[in-house]
Amino acid sequence: MKASRFWVGVVGGALAACGADDSGSDVEDEVVGSSSTDGGAADGDDGGAPEPDPDPSDDGRTEGTDGDPGDDSGEGESGSTGGEPLPDPPETESALGMLAESLQPGECAQLSTEGFAPDLLASFNDGGSITEFTNEAVWDPVERRIYVVGTARGFSAGYGPDNQKLVMYDVATNAWSLPTQPPFYVGFHSYDHAAVDVTNGDYFVRVVHEPTVHRYRPSTDSWEMLPQIATGYGGGCCDLLEYFPEMDSLVFIEHTGSQVEVSGFSDGAWNTIAISDEVEMGTFHLAGEYSPALGLLYFGGGQVYPYDEQFGNEVYTLDAQGTITRAADAPGNFDVASAVTVTDPASGNLLVLPSGASSELWAYDPMADTWEAQDFSCPFSTVNDYGDQVTVATGIPEYGVIMLVKHDTPEQTNNEVVVYKHG
Repeated sequence: MKASRFWVGVVGGALAACGADDSGSDVEDEVVGSSSTDGGAADGDDGGAPEPDPDPSDDGRTEGTDGDPGDDSGEGESGSTGGEPLPDPPETESALGMLAESLQPGECAQLSTEGFAPDLLASFNDGGSITEFTNEAVWDPVERRIYVVGTARGFSAGYGPDNQKLVMYDVATNAWSLPTQPPFYVGFHSYDHAAVDVTNGDYFVRVVHEPTVHRYRPSTDSWEMLPQIATGYGGGCCDLLEYFPEMDSLVFIEHTGSQVEVSGFSDGAWNTIAISDEVEMGTFHLAGEYSPALGLLYFGGGQVYPYDEQFGNEVYTLDAQGTITRAADAPGNFDVASAVTVTDPASGNLLVLPSGASSELWAYDPMADTWEAQDFSCPFSTVNDYGDQVTVATGIPEYGVIMLVKHDTPEQTNNEVVVYKHG
């Protein structure tokens, strides 16, 4: 397998080559089955001490409805013109579309966007990064938007509602903005607690340490609270929320310490999808990614409370029938605190990019149940000047690319939006 890796810069909206590897050398062909990594950076929150409980006061919380995640979806028109199928939408008429079309597999480029100010991903209070302890941006294919929500530790005031923020990127305008902010405290970080209903664009956020999920409806620009998670909820801190289209359901995965419970929200209520006492993984900082190409949800990893410094590398898949399958262990950390995780829009494989300025990423192929090291020659580091993981990512199937969004600190200039085409 051979590939060239290029870094393409964007200057004033034009593409400019900033370097290339013309050697044509073979990409590393190492294949890993099951392995463990004993290392891994410590959490870093308060010197490794347990994170504080979120503020119990939630005065801004809006009582909501118990509707189905997909109850506003509606059916689109499917007519034709002159007996011919309707043409595909003009995907390349946006800045993101043009850049995505210009990239070859293995290439990456910076995307110049409007409104990406140094303090965009900083908290309102004192400038901490909202991308701490989360690795997930969320793509909305209905409105063609990307959401990022998070809470910063804060340099002076610690945790609190003033340190959280929700930001949004709009493909049509190529601009970042602040939508209506959550009227509740997200918690001390957002972890892997956000998801989008791909049928109608509704956006969901789970509250740390609570059986509570809130929904933002773009159609009405309003927030509401779903019924509480009632199926075996164990009070976990940092679990996993995803939307599973084949189930027509929001999915919540929690490790209670003795077993893993998978709950789904559809038809206005939570229900049990799967329960297993044979799943070995951490109890917090779990990672998970849904693969639209394969209809699979990858999940696992995390850490073991109380703050064992060894990060987990166990990986499982959940299919549309609710079956949990053990996959080959990741060759490194698989969690929200020390790796960026995302799925490749083309193959559906799980990708894990280690923290730092890594020259490789790892790709998991569920059909072969193997991990393979892939060349990653983008001059990009996932950490800030202090060594904290501050990068979030999302796959964008409509454009066949992955967007990486990094926030350093407000006084730094290396905040970046990078578009990468894997396959």
